[in-house]
Amino acid sequence: MKLLNRNGFSLIEMLVVLGVISIVATIFLQYLAAAQKEKRRLEVATMLENKRSIIGHEITKSKARKESIKIAANYVKDCDPGTPAPTSPLTAGACGTQFGGTANFVNESGALVVETLTANVGFDYSGQRCTTFDATAGSDACPFQAQMRWLASCVPTGTTGACQNPEIFYDVTFLYKPVSNVVLINLGKYIFNQNSFGVFAPRWISKNSNFNADSGENYIVDTSGGLDITAVLPGSPSIGDTIAFVDGAGTFDTYKLTIDGNGQKIMGEPVGDSMDVDVKYMSFELMYFDTANGWRIK
Repeated sequence: MKLLNRNGFSLIEMLVVLGVISIVATIFLQYLAAAQKEKRRLEVATMLENKRSIIGHEITKSKARKESIKIAANYVKDCDPGTPAPTSPLTAGACGTQFGGTANFVNESGALVVETLTANVGFDYSGQRCTTFDATAGSDACPFQAQMRWLASCVPTGTTGACQNPEIFYDVTFLYKPVSNVVLINLGKYIFNQNSFGVFAPRWISKNSNFNADSGENYIVDTSGGLDITAVLPGSPSIGDTIAFVDGAGTFDTYKLTIDGNGQKIMGEPVGDSMDVDVKYMSFELMYFDTANGWRIK
């Protein structure tokens, strides 16, 4: 005798149908989760692009730069940590050749656009200002912060000399420190600086000896001096951090570049294994994910 339900389907047929429905539902939910994740990533990317555009637009304005510079408290000199508010940002003091540091920036009306000097000021996923940014513990409510650095075109010489009125240039980077609500985003894409023409371009740093690589930077490595060069990656990177490398002299095949993970994995290899780059004219970018995966080539 065949066991039938009221609609005439056998129990086995019903179980098969339920199994198919379960599989389809699982696939749909996975697709929906992936779509929602991508939607959120695109929203964050758009927000960061808007932030970048707003800040970039302000620092190209001559009046805004003058307003920022005339407020001494907006500037901190790297070489003078004991004087967080110098008498003037253009008073060299003992700063030597690297005359620069961190800065706040105001617009033409004097309103703050970038608040680097206030540690806990940042912005949320919608781009709104918040005051609970935490670079160490992180914050889901306030995970982003804009960081501005300044550098004078030459060391000021006062009312006489070769550098009486140096121009100040700005680099802008973004920090992302969430706790659990993580969106995988390439922050390096939004780094920019302001040059003498007010044009935004990635900053490239030339290296011809061993060096410590910083997140968000781009390095042109020259091994033509006849020695291998080692680049040590940051010890405590954050998700989305990027670092770019280029064989400047086309000599990696003769004298290689070695990437030291500094306690983090590279391309899934065990901690402690370095990566040798020995291909002529090689150009690549590393992005950090997490401790389990480490750095990956983009």
